[in-house]
Amino acid sequence: MRFRGGQSIFILLTWEVVISFKAPLSTLNLHSSTNVFSPPTSTIPSTNIRRKKNNKKEINEEEYDKMTVTGANLKYWKRGFTSCAKEISPTVIPMDLPHDFPIGTYYRNGHGKYEADDGEKVLHMLDADGLVVSVSFDPPSKPPTFINNSKQTNSNSSGRIIFRNKFVRTEGYLKDQRFGKMTLRGLFGTKRSSTLPFGKQRLQFLDNMFRTKVKNAANTNVLYAGGKAHALWEVGKPFELDPYTLDTLSLPRGNNMNGILTKYDAFGAHPKYDPKSNIYVNFGNSYNPVTGKTKTRLFELDENFISINSDEVSFLYDGPSLVHDFCVTDSWHLFLLNSAKIDSTKLLQAIVGSGSMMNAIMTTEGTNSDANTTMAVLVPRRKYLQGPAFNMDLTDPRIKVIPMPGHFNFHFANAYEDENGNIIFDSVEQDQDAFGLNNELSAPIWESDSYFDSIEPSKLVRHSLDLTFNCLSPARGYNIGSSTSISYNCSPQTILNSRAPEFPSIPSDLSTRQHRFIYCVGGHKEITEPKMEKANKKLGTGPPGSVIKVDSQDPSKSVVYEYESHEFPGEVTFVAKVGSNVTDPTQEDRGYLIHFVTNGKDMTTDLVILDAEGNNLREGPISRTTLPTFVGHGLHGNFAKGVTFPFTQDENFNI
Repeated sequence: MRFRGGQSIFILLTWEVVISFKAPLSTLNLHSSTNVFSPPTSTIPSTNIRRKKNNKKEINEEEYDKMTVTGANLKYWKRGFTSCAKEISPTVIPMDLPHDFPIGTYYRNGHGKYEADDGEKVLHMLDADGLVVSVSFDPPSKPPTFINNSKQTNSNSSGRIIFRNKFVRTEGYLKDQRFGKMTLRGLFGTKRSSTLPFGKQRLQFLDNMFRTKVKNAANTNVLYAGGKAHALWEVGKPFELDPYTLDTLSLPRGNNMNGILTKYDAFGAHPKYDPKSNIYVNFGNSYNPVTGKTKTRLFELDENFISINSDEVSFLYDGPSLVHDFCVTDSWHLFLLNSAKIDSTKLLQAIVGSGSMMNAIMTTEGTNSDANTTMAVLVPRRKYLQGPAFNMDLTDPRIKVIPMPGHFNFHFANAYEDENGNIIFDSVEQDQDAFGLNNELSAPIWESDSYFDSIEPSKLVRHSLDLTFNCLSPARGYNIGSSTSISYNCSPQTILNSRAPEFPSIPSDLSTRQHRFIYCVGGHKEITEPKMEKANKKLGTGPPGSVIKVDSQDPSKSVVYEYESHEFPGEVTFVAKVGSNVTDPTQEDRGYLIHFVTNGKDMTTDLVILDAEGNNLREGPISRTTLPTFVGHGLHGNFAKGVTFPFTQDENFNI
């Protein structure tokens, strides 16, 4: 959220926490000093073993009392919000990699620093400074041979990786480091450090009064394009990073994307890759309280991350934005809009320093008929837009608006157009938001023992939109509104998974194309008993504790691997096996899933590889190695195929 001085106050309101997508190959600047850097070899032993879950393991009563309804140990989950203590320069680590694992580099972003040097804590994980973690893979060139059932190593190694991690040097991060305290407010409620007597107890708001500028945390996503890595935070500018060292290359306030972003523009954290045209598509939101409208700008960028639109494409709608993610097809951008408004009293409290910015957004759930409706908004891709497309209204005939049963959406898996012109899309949904926008925080949100108790479990849902009749398809008489003014045809949703799924993703080459399998994280176990029931809703959920391969054709055939109650897997990214073609339906799942697993009991973090093909996922990791430093819970990332770096002094970049 940003405020603009003078009579026109301008606020940017969007909010976070996947899709993994292919990064096109580009040429790096070989004159960079990083080209002559020879990474050291880690002394940490490799732990390349298959770790299968011990289903007979007993949990002592003390730990059991702190379990969520999904089987997660709450105490160990909380420890995942421990700041990363060490930045590791590029370091070679041996790791047993399959011979058909592709050469490339995995980048992941997330919240990594939860307090300032003076002890002031962030109140919400999404306010924490961004920590980018990266792994470059060097698999063996030949498959292993077996003699008398014993694996024989080849002349080359069985595999190795280059690991590194670094905080994004944003303006807020640099100021915090310089002054040793929290110097900027956070969008989700974090306050500036108090310097006044008794400020921590009563007068901290004075240190925050009229301090409306919030920190760009740069903590949500990261991708490789145009020879650089880009750290993203949807309420501000992106940051360019050196793809090898992860040094921040942008100015402290971010990158204006070669001039396409104005001072008050934001660049979203969930770009989509269109493999058919080899371009990226993204959006950015800004809210103007004077008009009471949100403006959404649409961007299309080439493989070098340079805009290909000659003019601005944007549309307007009433109220602040609660849009975090979106989808694209060959012809359309797809957004799901919920009714929301600004609470003027809470906004004033935020301005004078006693409230949070996001707390000023008030959803209209239960207050009127709009609360029972979510609007699917379809905006044509630029190549199909005739004439000027600046500040289009939702009544513009080029835009389609289709009402749906009310729900809250955070992340999409994918969307595509079927043979009948319908749009099929899969998204993670809840009937309420999961981050307590209307709660004022006085302590870090994750420290509450009841954090998950009142949250409705998410579900992965498939919808089909009929663009001929502007309804959910196939059309059938179904009235979802209590008001006679809301009556339209739609079909019941198809629930693909209800194990508290999150972070859904597909192979990047299937973006905008028909897909069968979706990969996501879910609860440690199925929810058999809710924590509580309220308004006929079963409440109670938990953090990620399993990896799920969802079969959209037959959800009963979905495959799950469960981690221990003290282990918490992050978002999984699909990488295709060498020689496979995932656009061939018979080869769609021929790949591996890479992700980090945070162990809150041992305070370690592992890089884990799972085999996605067939039912292999349930067998557990095919390779797993411990990182040189602890990395807590994270958010989103991507795999840059073919992008690699020197593992020894004699090697050159291979891109």
